[in-house]
This record gives sequence, C-alpha cells and structure tokens, in this order.
Amino acid sequence: MWLIGFVVAGLAVSGCLAYANSQNQWPFKVTLPELLPAPSKAINSSAPTLPSLNPLFVPVISPSDSSSISFGFSGPDSTVGWKTYKNVGYGIEIKYPTSYEVKEYPDSVQISTVDGLENPEIQMRKIDIPLQEAVTEFRSSLGSEGEPEQFIGEKSFSFLGKPAVEIEYTSAMGGTENPRALFVQRDLVIRVDYEPTNELSKILSTLKFIEPTT
Repeated sequence: MWLIGFVVAGLAVSGCLAYANSQNQWPFKVTLPELLPAPSKAINSSAPTLPSLNPLFVPVISPSDSSSISFGFSGPDSTVGWKTYKNVGYGIEIKYPTSYEVKEYPDSVQISTVDGLENPEIQMRKIDIPLQEAVTEFRSSLGSEGEPEQFIGEKSFSFLGKPAVEIEYTSAMGGTENPRALFVQRDLVIRVDYEPTNELSKILSTLKFIEPTT
C-alpha cells in the first residue's frame, strides 16, 4: 500500500517540475542580481566643435609685393625715420636706415653701413643684355679660373610684376648666409647683389620700380 502511495507522490512531483519547466519558472529560472551599473545616457555625438585657431601670421603675397618672395622679410613695418633713395636712371626707389649710406658710381649703386662702403652690402647695376643671357653669363663665371665662388641654386619668379631670376652661390669671404644675385627684366636688366640677412632683406623689401629715364 505504501508503495502505491510513494509512486503516486513521485508522479505528482514529476508533473510539477515538468509544468514549472514549461513555464520557465523556479527552479529552472534563477534571476541573478544586476552586477553591472545601468548604462549612462548616450553621449551626444553632435556636440559643438571648438572653433579652429588661426595659425601663426602668414603674409599673403600679392603680385605688387613679390619682393618678399625673394627677400623673405615679412616682419612689421618699422621703417619710420628711414631715408628714401630714388634713381630715375635705374628706375628704382628704396628706403634705408640712417646708419646706412648710398654711394653712386658710374656702373653701380651701393648701399652699405657708414663704415662699410668699401665692401658694399647691397649693390645694384644695369645690364644691357637680355635676362637669360645675363643669368647664363653670371653662372658661367662661378667656379671659373680665379673665381672661388660656386653655384648653389637658381629660381625663377615674378618680381614686382617683372620676370626675375635669383641665383644663390657660395661666398669667397665666408659669412653666415650665402650671397644672392637677383636679375630683374625691365627695359634693361637690373642686377641686385646682396646677402639675405634680416636687415638687408628688410631694406630690399622696400624696393619699388618707378618709370626710368634715359
């Protein structure tokens, strides 16, 4: 008798477990505590973009200011009190500090410090041959017999609206900067010899062309 009761009880328990399993109830579903924090609010991916900062000041070179392409001076204008030199024969106008002097010779114009006129820092001259011929002639003279200077490089560009070529070469006298020879085509070629120091570049950045006279 007791055996029949045990069988009946076992069948009842099995039925309960089968029903719980079909209903996804205890003991077949155990709810674990939340181990991870609730997700935070989504970050707004369309947050405003910070304004871009302007880079260091870079001057805009216009055709009327092409001198800074060659002479590389882009600092503030502090030429107040400078003297102005004008030569209608060359068709040029240029400013220079009071510590410099201008000396005119039959074949050139020189700009140097008061104590350095025997070794001009800027020298300008007129050449009565075409631009490319003047450049070729100058280049061929570099490194020739008795000429210790050596050609380094050459670039062509428009200087104050005129075709120009600048040649860099080594200096026979040394120095911190290699000298340059700038050739500008006008009615005649104007050749400017200089060293690209900050002071001389600033002087040459004031160079302007005016109508030449014969």
